[in-house]
Amino acid sequence: MLGLGNAATPLGIKAMEELQTLNPVKDTATNPMVMLLAMNTASVQIVPPVLLVAIMGLQVNYLFFSILIVTACSLVVAIVTARLLGKLKGYRASDPNNPSPAPAPGGGA
Repeated sequence: MLGLGNAATPLGIKAMEELQTLNPVKDTATNPMVMLLAMNTASVQIVPPVLLVAIMGLQVNYLFFSILIVTACSLVVAIVTARLLGKLKGYRASDPNNPSPAPAPGGGA
């Protein structure tokens, strides 16, 4: 979030490894793992590198707020998309943390 760029990749990998230790099915991503990846991909940065360029010669006030608004919008879109896809039937069935659906009542035996 501090504009580390590629330097944040090891921290993201470490966080994903910690989430993997909680995963009961090792070859399938859980919803929290998908959410972390979506948030990481959304490029959330408080102090983006573009800001440094703006400070060097452009009017920083105009760029700073637009950068924050676009960053917030991309984060919201990533979170909403991950949550909505997690609610779809196909994705719920593949979630390792989702308990198996109970058999229909009155089913034959």
